Amino acid sequence: MELDIKHRTAQDIYAVCGPVLIRIADGANTELGDIDRIHAWFTEMLAHQPNIGMLLVAHHGNPPPSMATIRYAVQQMGHMQERIVVGVALLGLGFWADTARAVTAGLMRLLRGGAVILASSPEAAIEGMVLELVGLDGAALLAATAELERVR
Repeated sequence: MELDIKHRTAQDIYAVCGPVLIRIADGANTELGDIDRIHAWFTEMLAHQPNIGMLLVAHHGNPPPSMATIRYAVQQMGHMQERIVVGVALLGLGFWADTARAVTAGLMRLLRGGAVILASSPEAAIEGMVLELVGLDGAALLAATAELERVR
């Protein structure tokens, strides 16, 4: 699968790989502009495919989105949730990881309807996504994620 880098900062990178939008975040706040970009990419992807995925890889210490950002995301993308499979890999241990998992579990309740896989590694998140997103090439997605980690 071709890897198309869409946006890059010092703290995060976004790319599309087949039917999946990948975000690797390492110290990046999720702002309203991020939600607008994600919404635009999802809209474009869903115009060509019945279902898509998003893989979020959050490094240890990455801040959670604010409640205002979460509400905005639900408002902007709630109508898409049935067509999107989300894999979240939280890379870290201790208090940060526990807090991040609790916040993500709360988000899952807000985003009820779409499949959300919460894992502690990209491999585990992708394994769950493969079960939900028919035809997804997990090995290619894992290779693309490793490549993004390398170039970010």
